Amino acid sequence: MKVTVLLQKDHEMVRSLLDQFRKPTLDKGKNSAFEEVHRELLTRLQIEEDLLYRELSRAVAVDATIGDKAQAQHDEIKRLLDEASESEGSKSFEARIMSVIRKVDEHFDFEEDVLLEQIRQSLPEYRLEELGLEMEDRRRFLRLSAA
Repeated sequence: MKVTVLLQKDHEMVRSLLDQFRKPTLDKGKNSAFEEVHRELLTRLQIEEDLLYRELSRAVAVDATIGDKAQAQHDEIKRLLDEASESEGSKSFEARIMSVIRKVDEHFDFEEDVLLEQIRQSLPEYRLEELGLEMEDRRRFLRLSAA
């Protein structure tokens, strides 16, 4: 699967998880939904940093500020996730989660509007496919090692 398609599918999956947090079912509370969002986001961010952003930094046609901006957004999301995690059970938990959701939405919009276009323009089709496969393999490895 091409990396561009994989990223879009990842966005849909994470947005679905965020929707679960916004409206938790009776059998799945906010803390449980947050743990799943936290795990998925950290896995996704790590894979992008290890593979995608490194690949983009090597591409000649990519504006270097795009990778820097994406990395800064990742750093902010991680910071917000840590703060939310530390506040579980407190009155500020839900407000901190809403901050995470806003930052994730902002980051996804940036990736979809700017980053994906840079990827399409900078990498040949075969590399888009290879990178997607590498990212899928890394996800499987990270999930197995976390279990």
